[in-house]
Amino acid sequence: MEVAKALAKAHKTPVLDQTAFAKRAWGILAEHLAENEARALQQELKIAGLSCRLIKEDEFIAIPPATAMVRREAFDPGHLVVIGAAAIPFTTTTTTHVKEGPTAGQQVVNAAVLMSTGLPLHLGGKKRVIEKTTTHSDRLFYMDLILRDPWERYRIDAAQFDYACLNERKGMQSFANFRLLVDDFTREAPAARRNHGVQVLQNKRPILEMDYAALADYERELRWRLSL
Repeated sequence: MEVAKALAKAHKTPVLDQTAFAKRAWGILAEHLAENEARALQQELKIAGLSCRLIKEDEFIAIPPATAMVRREAFDPGHLVVIGAAAIPFTTTTTTHVKEGPTAGQQVVNAAVLMSTGLPLHLGGKKRVIEKTTTHSDRLFYMDLILRDPWERYRIDAAQFDYACLNERKGMQSFANFRLLVDDFTREAPAARRNHGVQVLQNKRPILEMDYAALADYERELRWRLSL
């Protein structure tokens, strides 16, 4: 809330307008500002007891494009500067057409009543085709490894990675293997910056606490971590 208040005061907008942005800022509170605007925002944050860093546009490190890593690659852990992990929610919707109408038993009863009374009963209703929509929600797990000299970024999709590198520790569950892999990289590169998602995993906190609404949130945080 303090961040939202500072943003609102600097931009002269209602606090409510800045609350949602502040939650999704992921460390980058503003971009493409004139220097006087940036310093005014920095001052408002300072008054609120919050520190921030101003970075010139031409000094901002561009995040390298992601290259898929499907099996363990050999590289110098000393070049690893940021380790990121994220659970990204997604929803799939499936639409099917289902035929509905009287069951075989209902058809027999309908026929028997019609023959005995001459009146149609219509148990089960008329034959018809209805549309049914099913929604399924889940999460995709990613890990990013950002290296320097030269700048590179590897992305691991937990569901597509070959966990043979875990040897006897490899289990049947993809997520458990993914967590072990995160632990391996953080142990091999203790000086690398760890994003919010990695910290959630290492502290064994609920996955929901990652709070990435979309891949763009995760990418934004990686940019911030890289600039620290």
